[in-house]
Amino acid sequence: MAKSARASSKKVNHTKLRARVFGPVEKARAERIHAKLLATIQQPKPEKTEMDTAEDSTTTDATKEDDFPKGSSFLTTPIPHSLSDSSPPEVDPAQENCETRDLCFYLGLCSDIVGFDEEGDLKIAFDPLPPHWLIDGAAKTAAKKRSNKDKSQSKKQLRRKPQNRMTFPTSRGKGALKPFTGGRVNKRR
Repeated sequence: MAKSARASSKKVNHTKLRARVFGPVEKARAERIHAKLLATIQQPKPEKTEMDTAEDSTTTDATKEDDFPKGSSFLTTPIPHSLSDSSPPEVDPAQENCETRDLCFYLGLCSDIVGFDEEGDLKIAFDPLPPHWLIDGAAKTAAKKRSNKDKSQSKKQLRRKPQNRMTFPTSRGKGALKPFTGGRVNKRR
């Protein structure tokens, strides 16, 4: 296809317009941002407040345990050999599977990982149950609400026009999309 005769002149005009109109605007914006960044860098750092506490290396495990909510419990679990050793160990695959599954289960339930104990096992913290789990009446009221919803939903389904439900076989060759009638009958022509 042939280009128009004015295409190159339009391109030149467009670049000149961009340089004249948008160039100074972009340059001024870049200068403003640069000035703000310089002002921010030269400001003195704010002093640390009581809320911003630095971690001391002298903290003990007892003070770390105080940070957890009251009633939280701790559990230690061994780390599977396949995760800790760089060389493949000679371990029964079923036993290794069981250890890995247990570790993943505990990690899914835990609220925080505390660290390692003296034997090298992983130490995990668990939070206590939420208060609504401890109240017997809360579970009953939730069940009542659910049953009311189920009743209204079943009433709606009864009022609806019944839908035809047709089941298809899982695999019957070429006719898999058609309902299976038991055999093929050749049509006479």
